[in-house]
Amino acid sequence: MRKGLFLMAFVFSFFTVCAQPYVDIVNVRYMSSPDNGLFRRNQTPNSYQYNDVDLTLPIQFKKSGTILVFSPSFENWQAKVEDSRTVFPSGIALPVTLLTPLKNKKFLLNTTAIVRNNGEKFSLPNTFQAGGLFLLNYKVNDKLTVKGGLYYNREAFGNFFMPLGGIDYKPDSTLNIWGTLPGSFFIEKRFKKWLYAGVTFKAVTSSYQLFGLHYLHINDNQLSLFTDVYLTKNFVLNAEAGHSILRRLRIGNTGKIKDYSFDAKSNDNYLFRISAAYRIRM
Repeated sequence: MRKGLFLMAFVFSFFTVCAQPYVDIVNVRYMSSPDNGLFRRNQTPNSYQYNDVDLTLPIQFKKSGTILVFSPSFENWQAKVEDSRTVFPSGIALPVTLLTPLKNKKFLLNTTAIVRNNGEKFSLPNTFQAGGLFLLNYKVNDKLTVKGGLYYNREAFGNFFMPLGGIDYKPDSTLNIWGTLPGSFFIEKRFKKWLYAGVTFKAVTSSYQLFGLHYLHINDNQLSLFTDVYLTKNFVLNAEAGHSILRRLRIGNTGKIKDYSFDAKSNDNYLFRISAAYRIRM
């Protein structure tokens, strides 16, 4: 009973300071992108399979309204980057986020530190990465929140900085629009109490240490249609189908910043994703 009250207290506080419509306590995903698609097919063939597990573990500080969130995750890739080479990198990440309400909760400061271990084997040299982000949210009104900030990570190919900007917008009781670009963006429509659907965009920039003093550099932009089916109030199944845009998979030489041993342009492909989550939404 106390655990349930703690969880609901967190969710209430989370949605008080953030406008996004839900939080996934546990999410398990599988994704496949075979080498076929609708456009940009005259480049280098490639394909991948991807799976990951994400958790959200919150701690609330009642006096200040601040929320500390631990978000451990594990991911695994099977990526065919050229005809003769398939790599199998994995990643373990621990983002730690501090959500701090400011000025009567009109402003919310998101400060996140992230440590990662990315590689075909975690004991390889140069698998450790560290970074984080600062994101300032401003609640314009009950329907609209705007946000801006900066993301940084020390990738295998060097320092990676990315300016951030986004919105959380709820024009009516059945429509939610939210995201932080260029990272991700969602348009979600509720059709039934148990059925949601919409459009999502995700941008991926990652690097993983490989055997042989090389690393994999992934750039992918993914535009998809999705459907969420709620089997119970909190247990949801998700299915997505879409296409990559300007995908690029490269092999770099460790210790030489942006020196690539394989740098051919990649085909754009279909992508398919399924996931299951324990989700709490308002």
